[in-house]
Amino acid sequence: MSPCVRVRTVFLVLALAAGARADVTLRSRVTIKPGAQFPAALREQMTKALAALPTESVFMVKGGLVWTSSGAQASLLDLNTLKLTTIDQTHKQYAVMALSDLTDAMNRQLAPLLGKPGMGTMPRGLAMQVASSATGKTDTVLNVPVVETVVTITATLDPAGLPPSAGAAGMPPMSLGRIELHFWRATPPAILQSPALLELARLHGAAWTTVNPAGPMFSTLVQKVFGTQFRDVLTKLQSDTAPVLRMQLDAYSPFLASMMKAQAGRGRSPLAGGDWDSPDPLISVNSEAVELSGDPVDAARVAVPDGFQEVSLDAYMKAAYPAPKLPALAASAAAGRGAGSARSSAAGPRLGQPAPPRLPPAPNAGQPIPAAQLAWLAGAGPDTAAVRANPGYPSLLHEAAPAAIYHLGRDMPILDAFQRTLAGAPEAVRTDGGETVISAGAGHFPAGMLWVDREGGTAIGAILFQPGNDGPAPTVTLFSNQISGAIHRLNQLPPAFAAKFESWSVRTPAFRSATYFINAQGEKTVVVHDEDYCQLPAWRQQHKTDCAAANLAAARADHAAIIYVEFQQQGATADVMRGLVAKEAEWQTAMRSQCGTPAAADCELRATRDRVSQLLRH
Repeated sequence: MSPCVRVRTVFLVLALAAGARADVTLRSRVTIKPGAQFPAALREQMTKALAALPTESVFMVKGGLVWTSSGAQASLLDLNTLKLTTIDQTHKQYAVMALSDLTDAMNRQLAPLLGKPGMGTMPRGLAMQVASSATGKTDTVLNVPVVETVVTITATLDPAGLPPSAGAAGMPPMSLGRIELHFWRATPPAILQSPALLELARLHGAAWTTVNPAGPMFSTLVQKVFGTQFRDVLTKLQSDTAPVLRMQLDAYSPFLASMMKAQAGRGRSPLAGGDWDSPDPLISVNSEAVELSGDPVDAARVAVPDGFQEVSLDAYMKAAYPAPKLPALAASAAAGRGAGSARSSAAGPRLGQPAPPRLPPAPNAGQPIPAAQLAWLAGAGPDTAAVRANPGYPSLLHEAAPAAIYHLGRDMPILDAFQRTLAGAPEAVRTDGGETVISAGAGHFPAGMLWVDREGGTAIGAILFQPGNDGPAPTVTLFSNQISGAIHRLNQLPPAFAAKFESWSVRTPAFRSATYFINAQGEKTVVVHDEDYCQLPAWRQQHKTDCAAANLAAARADHAAIIYVEFQQQGATADVMRGLVAKEAEWQTAMRSQCGTPAAADCELRATRDRVSQLLRH
């Protein structure tokens, strides 16, 4: 696997300097679910109690104003003046402050709590481990492709670290529990294609410390309680600008479950009847975007409501965020620093991969296939299964495939990937004059096609696949060991192949997929869609959807593919991504100015095709 990549926003100034801002509305829904371990009656009571908590959060952007609300609390950030208005909707009051004053106010409010003995030290015997990793899992939220990163916090207790008075001498270490945080972030191609996501990406790096008024309080409390153990993970979470469209927290505690199980067996306990051996989490919290819009936001929705009273910051904090009351810490916990340790993986959201390693070209690269080796294809058939059984089949694939790496679930030579693809559901072999077309797997992933010009000695393969990385999906990869040079348009390839490819692609999602070409030297380029689906009879017969919408989808796929390949080829670093985001933000702003918000489809199509041509020239 390639190194994981992060997209970082270090200073708020970077977001402010990015140019004109798009209006954004992001609404998320929160659900809290008690685990299956609890008895049905108790689970129902817990569910009713949890229903009193806020179930939605709203994030809106208009011009230089950013509104965030959840339950009774809201905040309004003015990016032009760098002032934050915090709004208590329960007490109908608000406070205005400079961002620099926010942390000081939180610290003053928490001072009584954070000054307690033992705060800032880990109890003896308690160890916390923190790890973060990209799982490689992909999904969609509101039709936006997302990738998963998991942060795991594990707590263990080593009785050897406890004082003798605890009576735990000789007991083995035990796992107290773990928390898993699953973050599903929008992929770079999705961000670059969506004005709303692009705006969120520009703002996200500052959200923790500016938009969310509880952010500094949380950071301060965590650092005081756990020292510097969680600092690295918090920094990683804050620095990733890819918008989170889904977050799930799962809390597991076999230790607590075993205690409840023991309690359930005593008399008429309300815990009786629970499935305390279940491996499911004790509680799950899920927050998922249910609305993402780039439509204009009403100015009244990003303003302090009428009738609210302005108060001092300290008065606001005391009313809105009363200091929590924690039980006194045991003397044994305050006696000294525990033996806790932190482990944080360098892995992060896999926002892109470097291009796979280049292989040396095959000895026959760029050379036509000898006609004698292709003669058997004239009578090949009737289907792919029969072709695969012919002794000349392995040699044909070897001649057709360049020396290059392809990712079919994992990295492998493209020859191996093509063999696996053509091992799919057989289809009829088509022989037309001096051409032969072999295909397999139509309607599935992967699907493949091989076109052979028996007289000219040229073979061109195609693989349709739904990749699991963060690039555009699905994709079509064309390749040939007989063709050298950069291929960016189908009209650069033999017209006979283009016709057969068109006939094959309209039966699959390939007709508007991101398309690449790998030449005899193993060089990968983007092949843009220069066809008009409204003028393709074969497409109109196969599909009932709007051909204009298909043209726009194809242009967007071309745009995303070019950005993705450029990202790979420039090293897939955070700096590269920041540069690409800035350039695309500038283009998106110009396009919206020309085409309106939301953009008119025909105008966006022209603008996107012009942008694709511009990127190809560079």
